[in-house]
Amino acid sequence: MSKDELIELLKTHKQTTAKKDLNLNEISKLNRDIEKIETDYSTNITPTYQEGSKSNQVSSKVENAVVKKDTRIIEIEERIRQLEEENKELDYVLNQVNIRLGALTYTEKTVLTSRYIDEMEYDVIGNEVFYRIKHQTRSVDAIKKICKKALSKMLRL
Repeated sequence: MSKDELIELLKTHKQTTAKKDLNLNEISKLNRDIEKIETDYSTNITPTYQEGSKSNQVSSKVENAVVKKDTRIIEIEERIRQLEEENKELDYVLNQVNIRLGALTYTEKTVLTSRYIDEMEYDVIGNEVFYRIKHQTRSVDAIKKICKKALSKMLRL
């Protein structure tokens, strides 16, 4: 992984987390939709196809409703599978960042996340964030040096 790729992963960390949460929310809604469809169409009828018919159409309105229900459930289940697959990829990306961040000291992690995830300026980090951690301030150059060292440490993993 290159330094630029790592920085991009850090910068998009919040969006990636939000996307995963939105996907989980949609999966939950889709599962409720399936339950509602199954409740609304709670019949024990399965479609039967007429023998000798030139088409594969079902023979009654009730059976048509059952086919429509089954088709809709299949579509929803496919969407759920797509979202779950996307979440696996998002989990992989988030884990890459979290594992690498876990290798840093508290100060390095806080400074780096303030810079790239929270998109703070170096001077704000040096005057406010670093002060909260160490009760001292740091110059822009010192904060840049901490970020550079932390990124190098993450890349060595």
